[in-house]
Amino acid sequence: MNKKSVQSPGTSFDEANITMSSSDFFRQVDPADVFTVSKDRIQSDMAQFANLEYTNAYSTYHIYVVDNADYEMIRRKSGYPDTSKYHLINLASGDKNKIFAEMLRTLREANHADESIWKDKTFLGGPKNERTLLEAYRPFSKAEKVEIDVQINGVFYFSMAFLGALLLISSSIVLFYKIVTDIAEETQRITILRKIGITNREMTQNLTKQLKLIFSVPAIFGVAMALYYIALVNTNYSKIHYTMLQALYVVAVYLFLQVLFYFGLKRKYLSSLND
Repeated sequence: MNKKSVQSPGTSFDEANITMSSSDFFRQVDPADVFTVSKDRIQSDMAQFANLEYTNAYSTYHIYVVDNADYEMIRRKSGYPDTSKYHLINLASGDKNKIFAEMLRTLREANHADESIWKDKTFLGGPKNERTLLEAYRPFSKAEKVEIDVQINGVFYFSMAFLGALLLISSSIVLFYKIVTDIAEETQRITILRKIGITNREMTQNLTKQLKLIFSVPAIFGVAMALYYIALVNTNYSKIHYTMLQALYVVAVYLFLQVLFYFGLKRKYLSSLND
């Protein structure tokens, strides 16, 4: 914060210039207004306590858990006479969109708000005034956030899905072509091995090992690199755990399809060689 903001504690810090060092800050602020906790007493945990939301009025991205004495001291010094509550409503049945719309209408009427309030979802940004704060307190639903996310990132999701499907199809075609073109050569090798006493079971095991190697190495290498780059790109993203979980779901589907393709091609490959 700059010196002007420090000298006026009641002033909003939204437009403050973060240029002051911590030592200068602690020298100018009254010790009675500072709440400090030693590092050895701070425990950090990554857990989602509520639906994630960040607006001009509140944020649920970070939660600080303190004991009752510290809580009462912070509440008293904050200047807010009453504590705020965050309500979660589970719409287990019925048309969720209609229920949510009716809830917005009822809350708007109860607060004597204008009909134009809460028509659209308002995100963080813009100056703080009576209207923007009222807009920031608009309830939201998970379904609504998903729809907005799809609208914003829809092209990106489509591109990733298209590239993933293209990779799966192209890799499968290459593997299929490689195996089909090797059938004639493998048939000659099998004929020679049979003449020197190699059993069908031993040949099948040897051919199966080759197929496993051809299928497993590219899949494992590709999945490892994809997860690494996804984690690298989302290092500073607040929803990295959610993103990585969704990526693991996609990886699971990809590996499942690869396994199905492997068994199908293995059966076709071995039957062609036996013929």
